[in-house]
Amino acid sequence: MGRYTRYVSLWLLCTTLILVSINPAGGATTTEPTVMVTNYTIDPAIFIPGDRGTLTVTITNREASSSQTLTTTSTTSTTTTSTTSTSEIKTRIEDVRLYTYSRGIGSVREDMKRVVYDKPGALAPGESITLTFPLEVDVEDGRYLLEVRIAIEDGINVRYPILITVDSSAVEPILIDIPDEISLKGSRVIQLAVANTRANRVKGVRITPHAENFEFTPESIFIGEMKSNEKRRVNFTLTPLRPGSSTITFNVEYRNGDNLHTVSLTREVDVVDRDDLRVILVSCPGVIPRGGSGKIELDVANGRSNDLSSVRVIPIHDEAFRIYPSEVFIGDMEQDDIFTAEFEIHPTTAASGLENISFKAVFRDMGNDKLYETNPLVARIRIEENGEDTPGFSIISILVALFIAGFIIFRKR
Repeated sequence: MGRYTRYVSLWLLCTTLILVSINPAGGATTTEPTVMVTNYTIDPAIFIPGDRGTLTVTITNREASSSQTLTTTSTTSTTTTSTTSTSEIKTRIEDVRLYTYSRGIGSVREDMKRVVYDKPGALAPGESITLTFPLEVDVEDGRYLLEVRIAIEDGINVRYPILITVDSSAVEPILIDIPDEISLKGSRVIQLAVANTRANRVKGVRITPHAENFEFTPESIFIGEMKSNEKRRVNFTLTPLRPGSSTITFNVEYRNGDNLHTVSLTREVDVVDRDDLRVILVSCPGVIPRGGSGKIELDVANGRSNDLSSVRVIPIHDEAFRIYPSEVFIGDMEQDDIFTAEFEIHPTTAASGLENISFKAVFRDMGNDKLYETNPLVARIRIEENGEDTPGFSIISILVALFIAGFIIFRKR
């Protein structure tokens, strides 16, 4: 149907141009109509299949001047009086109609009747009138012919061709930086682009993400008007709510004319429960005697893709221990930063045997300003009474005893 319509459109365009220029009487002198379409606008400039819009035409009387003189004579028994008056001649328009040559294009009112402007007025030389025709366009991509027909009272009728363009190109979201997986503890900045691939401007552009398992900051971004082939980048902060796989849908809304259109793009993202901020045990005493002390050294490494703030390391223990300091405050950490935290352990009332002391890191995510904490790191320490020999001490005692015994034997010899 599209190829046939285009052939018909070109044929009608050529025929129309010939008819407009031909002298109705067939003479050699061309007589142009006094009334003509001098301007028109189409909104939207380029239609999407299914769009509604308008065609607004300006009709002008192009004559420089036109008037008629009327002389009235009155005679009495003694005098004769002549009165001469000049009036401007106006061109009367019988009606204005819009013809379409494609089944999917129409110009109808809300009551589904064809739009016809019947006797819209009379135009003096230089005067104009503006008329608007509603359009409903539901055809395939291509160019289509419309024709404005103006019927003139006692004059030359006008047929004015207008071409409209239909193009299904859209405003599209483009993924730039979105991970396949994200840690449950924290947030991630994701980046997209919105591109207007159409040949005309669009307005009211807005992008909104949706997902059951995530929060988005901001909830949507309003871009507004976009020129043809324009691209804008946008960032969202993505905060997971629970572990598991979730589908994120990005909806781009825009208006072509007054027609609302939506384009969607989806992406699957996995939420995993892991510690990208890690607390690492560097050194820990194997044995601490009751009443003594030992030192534990930890490293805190930021393996996340973003910076953190208010980072601190806190020991988790009961009253059987005194630990100094009560916490180590690190503060801000950039990506790939590593800091050291040291704690001094004093067992006070701890029972002999193996004891567990745990450490956790607490931090604030700078993307969503929420507090998170890592899973506890457990350090195992043996507590012994002061009188007990440790395995290390027993070995040393044996070595010393052997040395002394050897020395004595050597002296006796």
